[in-house]
Amino acid sequence: MNASTVKSENFGYIKWAGETSRAIVFYQCYVLFLLGILLNIIQILIFQRKTFKKTTMSFYYTINSAIHICIFVHLLTFGIPITQNRSIILKSDWNCRMYLFVLRTLYQSSSWLNVAISTDRLLFVIFFHKYKFQKNKKILSLILLVILVIIFLLNSPNFWFYIAEIKSNSSLTNQTSSKYCTSSQTALLFRDIFAIAIRTVVPFILMLVINLVLIIKVKQSRQKFGQKKRNSQEFNFVFTVIITTFIFLLTYMPNVVWIALSNYFQNNSAIKQRQTWNAFLFLFEVASSSTYFAYYSLNIFFQLAFNSVFRYEVVKILSYRCLIVPVNHQLQSSSNDVRTQSRSKNTRE
Repeated sequence: MNASTVKSENFGYIKWAGETSRAIVFYQCYVLFLLGILLNIIQILIFQRKTFKKTTMSFYYTINSAIHICIFVHLLTFGIPITQNRSIILKSDWNCRMYLFVLRTLYQSSSWLNVAISTDRLLFVIFFHKYKFQKNKKILSLILLVILVIIFLLNSPNFWFYIAEIKSNSSLTNQTSSKYCTSSQTALLFRDIFAIAIRTVVPFILMLVINLVLIIKVKQSRQKFGQKKRNSQEFNFVFTVIITTFIFLLTYMPNVVWIALSNYFQNNSAIKQRQTWNAFLFLFEVASSSTYFAYYSLNIFFQLAFNSVFRYEVVKILSYRCLIVPVNHQLQSSSNDVRTQSRSKNTRE
């Protein structure tokens, strides 16, 4: 299914937007994504330590980092060819469909996992003496699985997408053309409604309300936590969730603007310069996505800044690694000294 139209386009802008987009994607792929994969792997390893196993912190943040890694691997697969002026996405209709389906599923899973984390902390504060992670691990896993299945179903409109082509006259050549993923107006409308509602609006409202209630409940119930070490860790987890949730929402805001603009463009047949608009929207998407990509990549630093338990574990690991080398060196030196003294004694005898 192909659609062809002939329009007068701003080819200078299209060229500039394409080069700028490729430059941004290049730095995203080779800096943010590769660094993000490494840092998220490190974060997963740290959250496997015994300290975190006593709380839901390890359970949720391990999944969160795993989602970030999947996003980066998926984007690297399709992004690296873009830096070389090639597009795997536009090779076939199914490439277009699977790219959008998988990416939107991962994005929305990340948003709803943050909702689940906030809800978990609210339940912990309200039902402090009853809510036990050990008794609810299977239930939590089942709830997350059900959410994932719902996200799969809501992203099914992506399977109605196809490659469309726009042909335009140019003063430099006889004709130019560009391809992009699109669908019928009905499928586009449903897809964008779900994208805005499921990834942004509903999770945003839920996280905002839950965290505001959480702040109030924490102030009212702080005495219930007592002085036990485990309670202190759970309490720290509450504040970490509140702060990182608001940071997550802020970093995603620029992309919300892109979704609104993209929906307006796709459903407004009166817009003329389709290739120019496509170039602008692609540049806007790439630039606006950099904020939440940075959050996904550098999440470990937010944990270091706002999660005192995580920070303590990192300091403990670094201290151990720094001390073990001098200690081993000292032991080795002592051993060498003993051997030297023994040899000297044997020589004298």
